Amino acid sequence: MRIIQYIIIIMMLVSMLAGCTINPVTGKNEFMMFSEQQEISFGKEADPDVRWQFGGAYDDSQLQNYVNSVGQKVAAVSDRSNIPYHFAIVDSSDINAFALPGGYVYI
Repeated sequence: MRIIQYIIIIMMLVSMLAGCTINPVTGKNEFMMFSEQQEISFGKEADPDVRWQFGGAYDDSQLQNYVNSVGQKVAAVSDRSNIPYHFAIVDSSDINAFALPGGYVYI
């Protein structure tokens, strides 16, 4: 019975170590639950619902383009510049900014 417990513990430890990756900001190994592709997929899937929940895109293409331009410049020099970023202004009276996994940023 003890041997089975030890085998289970060892298998759990091995699986946790396999999920570790280096955090680009801290340079330390950290456990990652999702791959980068999964993270991007989660954001892409949630994007339409978030836009709907916050009133859709704000109706000012010039302002949207400006925010996207500034956001893309910041994203290009970030530690995660390899993922595609999407910046949008939502039509909400709340003063806030937030993001979804995978590079979806809302103002």
